[in-house]
Amino acid sequence: MAGELRSVDYQVTWALPALGGRRYALSERELSLFLSLNPERFEPLDRCDEEVALSLGDAGVVLLDTADPTHAEFNRREEKLRVEQWNVYSAVFHFMTRWEDFHLDRKIPPDLRELGKHNFRSPKVLKDFVATFGLPPPHFRQLAAEHVIDKVPLPLSDSFLSADQFLALLRNRRTCREYDEAEEIEMETFSKLLYMVFGCHGFVHVYDEIWGIKRTSPSGGGLHPTDIFVLIIRVQGIEPGLYHYRAKDHELDLIEKLAVTEASELANEFTAGQSYPRWCGALFIMTTRFYRNFWKYRRHPRAYPVLYMDCAHLSQTFYLACAHLGLGAFVTGAINGVNIEKRLKLDAYSEAPLLISGCGVPLNESVGLDPVYTEFYPSSAEDGTDDSGVP
Repeated sequence: MAGELRSVDYQVTWALPALGGRRYALSERELSLFLSLNPERFEPLDRCDEEVALSLGDAGVVLLDTADPTHAEFNRREEKLRVEQWNVYSAVFHFMTRWEDFHLDRKIPPDLRELGKHNFRSPKVLKDFVATFGLPPPHFRQLAAEHVIDKVPLPLSDSFLSADQFLALLRNRRTCREYDEAEEIEMETFSKLLYMVFGCHGFVHVYDEIWGIKRTSPSGGGLHPTDIFVLIIRVQGIEPGLYHYRAKDHELDLIEKLAVTEASELANEFTAGQSYPRWCGALFIMTTRFYRNFWKYRRHPRAYPVLYMDCAHLSQTFYLACAHLGLGAFVTGAINGVNIEKRLKLDAYSEAPLLISGCGVPLNESVGLDPVYTEFYPSSAEDGTDDSGVP
């Protein structure tokens, strides 16, 4: 073989259509047509390159008024985004970052005790990772000396550290991935958990027919747009399946019956193949009704991030309630949102899952999957020492 190998510079223009949810590489002809269109009105197809216009329409880059079902669906989605007051940048981010049929390639075995033998923090894995990407930022941040005017020691009494019940609860809050699949969550415990975290604990009249509700977690604007669907796997007295939690009446509405094995595998599918969720007792799928928030914060650039904050607040309350009730808990954002939307029959442009929490009866003996932490006390504590070994 003979010849010359050399690099060639080329430029690609990507379209990021929220209506289609997949990036699309524009050809020169497509880019030229796109830039020539008036965004305020439809143009007759026979006045432009019809072949190019159809390719753009099939990808959701432009809207076409045709009899094609795909084009009709894109028009419906565009109208949803307009009527429900989406911020354009939020829409692009949300619909371009959803997962469907994603499965973590970690060679995770289906048996929990086998999973515990896989040391995902092995020295070799970490050595290779650090060799490629370097060390992370330090675990404790310390300002440069020239930026610090003075230091103020803060008191932490020994009685507080050793006897405060709420501090003990906070310290007991942790992520659990080791569940006893032979044990079910007791019905009364499960009911308490739902009510403590996701139930309604008060209401207030706002205006006319508008009412506000109170939960045990804060919500942007007091709107509480987060809804809860529950995947029951192992709960005493409740058949495995998909349910919707109706907070007004503190009841579950059954959507789909499942066998335990089906529910376990669905939990794994929903959580992108992380494996350990299949052994828990129940998943709590936090969906958000977009217009519940966007009704007030219309096309606001900060409205969408607050929806994730709402779910995060609920997940922390969920952790504390589980710690109080003796359950293990986890939360994950690594979810197949599109799979969940299809299974729950949600209109993704009105309601979508953002986060999943789960819980169950933890194993009595660890199989090595969950980390074991050494207690840490800052040097400003009453004994004035820091013997934790943390550098």
